Amino acid sequence: MRDKKREILAGLLGLTMLLSACGQSGDPSQGSTANAPVAEIAGEVTSPDGRFRAETAGKTDTYVSGVLVPEFLRIVDTGTGEAVWEEDGYAWQSVSWSQGEPALAAVAYGGRTWQAVTVVNPETGASWDFTLPDGSPIPEYTFLPEDWCRWADDIHADITVGREDGKQPETFRCVFADPEGTLEGSSFLLTEEALPGTYDFDRDGTEETVYLQTLEGSDGFLRYQETGSQTIENGIEWTVALREGDETLWQREGFSTAHVGWGSLFACQVDGQDYLLSYTPYMGQGWLFFQYQLFSLTEDGQPVILAEESLSYDCNDNAGPKDRMDPAAMAAFLQRVHGYLENATLLLSTEGGAWHKPGNSGAEFWDDYAVFWNEDYGLYDESRTLEENLKNSWALQGD
Repeated sequence: MRDKKREILAGLLGLTMLLSACGQSGDPSQGSTANAPVAEIAGEVTSPDGRFRAETAGKTDTYVSGVLVPEFLRIVDTGTGEAVWEEDGYAWQSVSWSQGEPALAAVAYGGRTWQAVTVVNPETGASWDFTLPDGSPIPEYTFLPEDWCRWADDIHADITVGREDGKQPETFRCVFADPEGTLEGSSFLLTEEALPGTYDFDRDGTEETVYLQTLEGSDGFLRYQETGSQTIENGIEWTVALREGDETLWQREGFSTAHVGWGSLFACQVDGQDYLLSYTPYMGQGWLFFQYQLFSLTEDGQPVILAEESLSYDCNDNAGPKDRMDPAAMAAFLQRVHGYLENATLLLSTEGGAWHKPGNSGAEFWDDYAVFWNEDYGLYDESRTLEENLKNSWALQGD
């Protein structure tokens, strides 16, 4: 990034010399740059705990839009005064700090036709230069708005890039990890839409709107654990967020068409009140696992469980009797779930590795047990009960 900045700085210096030769150097109203102010830092100069501070140092002979370009942009330790990170200065710079421990500093800087962002861990001096999901820098002839950075939490920041061609700004969800002192980062294009309908899941009399967030990237990671990074598979992941006005009441992330991200979430009515229904029918390698959870929310977004249940069975040939499917229990489970689905609206589903359009009736998911019946062991017989059909399925007869 310094090479890019030096290249543009050199161009500005050349422009300054040319203007000087033409008698146009400095502020036209002052005739000289000697008393011009040095470009200041916008945003949050000092870290939340006061341990670190961003500052400029020195000044160049380059004069842009009424200010002199500083020689350096630094983050210093307020206790010792020593610089823990340093870059070339430029015509403008802005800083946004996370609330974590340690706090991370997102530092933006640039000129009239280009912008750049670097995220710094002041504890180690390690940094990561922001790039788009495809690895390219922020395009020229774009701009960073005043609220260019919003921290979702300690390690997730949303960086917004505006466009001068009339197109809508784009927001990128960035995540950071600091393994062994080297700051790593990933970025994903973040888009969001409000789903139809409003609900009162927290019973406070103010209705919530459901937002569907889509995160689209390549090989980056969205979460980082001690065991290593967790990447987005298939390039897309979804989050469901509930908001009252601008405040997020609750959200659930991690939905994807990759197997580990399968799941479904519904808005459900029970006795005239709004509930969330999470339902996961999982089948793989002969194992069956089904669970649901029906819950409302407190005013601070904590789940209040109304009903929940789970069942698991081993349908492999070598399964023991206690692990084999219980048709009566399975039928009762399915009937309870379908009773909730009958009065539900789909918010999001990635079950089976397929994207299901939000807004559909929950009743469309009644056929999630169709996998139990096939040509070899007989299809579902409408003249029999669900329990009787399950007894004749491959899960008990063998596959």
